[in-house]
Amino acid sequence: MLAQSGALLSPSMESDTAEAILDAAEVLFPRQGFHGTSMRQVARFAGVTPAAIYNHFPSKEDLFVSLLKARMPHVRLAQALEQAEGSSAEALIRDGIRRMQRMMAGRAQALRLVFVEVLEFEGRHLPDVLPGILPPVLRFLERLRDSDPRLRAWPPLLLLRVIGGSFFAFVVSDSYLRGVEGLGGDLGDFEDLAAILAAGLLGASRRPPVEEAS
Repeated sequence: MLAQSGALLSPSMESDTAEAILDAAEVLFPRQGFHGTSMRQVARFAGVTPAAIYNHFPSKEDLFVSLLKARMPHVRLAQALEQAEGSSAEALIRDGIRRMQRMMAGRAQALRLVFVEVLEFEGRHLPDVLPGILPPVLRFLERLRDSDPRLRAWPPLLLLRVIGGSFFAFVVSDSYLRGVEGLGGDLGDFEDLAAILAAGLLGASRRPPVEEAS
């Protein structure tokens, strides 16, 4: 790649340029939305020319998908969850929630990127991202199911929806409820969430499937 002066850029400089573009997109897309952000705005924020962006990302949508793959918090959360330790199902759930909470500390705004994908693209790019998320999560869930026979009744993907969905709902609600003045009562914390998940999953019985009327 050539710089504006005509000099050949080194691979490290090209990498730095791509990272600067991703940094800018990570700020602007969640703040303004995909359709509300122009490539000129991204270029200005990154301190590069629009042409420099197109040297790395053929289109704005390619830039967005690359950003999802590189910066969507779910990838790092999946890796954190896989590292959970514990000698029982409850201990695994508690440690997994703790590790994910530490990873998300101060990064709740990163979830806005996911909202942009869901609201503006109806999640159509998520299949491109899932291969980096599912393997470590499924390895954790298999360890979790093996740790207690009561969990064998619950399919791994159902456990993923319950644990992951509860965690993200807690992160989102925690990010705005704690800023509401005059809100009384104990909002709880992630330790409470882990305790409720463990008690619910280990104490619940799966109902038999409902037979469809012929």
